[in-house]
Amino acid sequence: MDRLLPVLLVLALASGPALAQVGTTNGNGPGGFTTTPPEPPKPDSYTINPPSPPPNSPDSLVSNPKPKKPDPDPVDLPTPARDSSADSSRGESTADVEAAPDSTTPEAPADIPGGENANAVKGTLVRGLDEGAGFAPLNSQSEPESAETPEFESAQVLVQTSDMDSARAIQNELAAEGYRVRGRRIYRALGVVVMNLRTPPDIPVPVAVAMLRSRFPTAEIAANHLYRPLAATDQREYGRTLIGWEAAPPCAASLRIGMIDTPVSAEHPALAGARLRTDSVLPAGAAPADGDHGTAIASLLVGNGADALAGLLPGAELVAVNAFRAAAKDAMDSNTELLLAALDSLLGDAVSVLNLSFGGPDNRLLEVAMTSFHDAGIPVIAAAGNERSRGPVYPAAYPSVIAVTALDAEQRIMRGAVEGGYVDIAAPGVDVWAARADGGGRYYSGTSFAVPFVSAMAAVLRHAAAGSEDTTRALLTTTTDLGDAGKDPVYGNGLLRWSPRC
Repeated sequence: MDRLLPVLLVLALASGPALAQVGTTNGNGPGGFTTTPPEPPKPDSYTINPPSPPPNSPDSLVSNPKPKKPDPDPVDLPTPARDSSADSSRGESTADVEAAPDSTTPEAPADIPGGENANAVKGTLVRGLDEGAGFAPLNSQSEPESAETPEFESAQVLVQTSDMDSARAIQNELAAEGYRVRGRRIYRALGVVVMNLRTPPDIPVPVAVAMLRSRFPTAEIAANHLYRPLAATDQREYGRTLIGWEAAPPCAASLRIGMIDTPVSAEHPALAGARLRTDSVLPAGAAPADGDHGTAIASLLVGNGADALAGLLPGAELVAVNAFRAAAKDAMDSNTELLLAALDSLLGDAVSVLNLSFGGPDNRLLEVAMTSFHDAGIPVIAAAGNERSRGPVYPAAYPSVIAVTALDAEQRIMRGAVEGGYVDIAAPGVDVWAARADGGGRYYSGTSFAVPFVSAMAAVLRHAAAGSEDTTRALLTTTTDLGDAGKDPVYGNGLLRWSPRC
């Protein structure tokens, strides 16, 4: 038995780790917070049913906010001469909000860029008095011009104490050194008093904070830091930011973009004043498809900015041909004959680039038409497809066509996006903000909505290039490589990057 004990001990230790549970992540990337990928689309030519706005969209500032205690009741604003800690109308001690400015104090003392990681005052931000006239607005004092977003209010330091007497004692000690009280307030639920001080003109805010913390160790002292919504302010335009797109280039007015799609609502506010020409190749009596898809693509290309729908090339001319009809069960489709009629019309218009945000099966006539555009030096940009299980999508898979796949704001490939050797380039196409036919906008997802980003860039590049091959070469060499090194079947040559050439 004594000989078996060491063996049993070894076996027990060896089996221990197998009993431990390994923690898992939610698979949503760093931090576990991401836009929920869209569900795989239905087997239609289009992806026209977008997911709900992402959690970090402009319509949602904070996910599941904690309950917030109400702010203290507002108090009357006294004149600079008043110094009272009681309010007879309330019958209790009230917030002491005072201003004792010195009219000789400069309004915009010098400051240095940057900030400090102080323990900010927890609770409602102080909005003190300025010259006793009322609560001062944000950035009420001049701040030196800086390329960086300011981290705190200019020339303001907050001093938090446990009672009003302590706050006044600090005020009195600092008065001779040029600090002036902008306002004081009692936060009853928090049990603290916060005093907003205007710093002397020759002391930067971070320096003042460090000096005052050293002198008054029992007080909490910090800059008046600025806080912003947790949603990015440019979420509706993340696509432009992701590819580094700048303002529309000066050559935009000389560009003519062609597109074949559903009807475009020319009356949409985002298309008001646009150089938009619409046409249809549907036979008489055929019911046109819903116009959301076509209107969304048009707004991404030439939108004027209404409803946050700013197009990539608002000054360009857009020739939009409707080749899609309503089908059974709220679906829509086109056919080879209709597409050929639309292609023929646009080839005759000598467009700079052709945007095709649709897909379907291989067709020899369609392939020949694509070759005709290539021979004419007109780049054709098409959607790579949304249903990976169905394999290659045409016309994107033709050698003469540039195939575009879709990414989200975190540069992750769209769920279900078709993969294959024909994929050439990736662009924003998940939760893209674009126009609705009946007005306003909504979020769309699909390789369809990635195509306009590439079409716009191709049109600009072609303005400086001799033909389709030169444009394609320039387009595919100005990318950010993603995934495996070099071209791969998921991201193609990588993420589209803005490269102004005109």
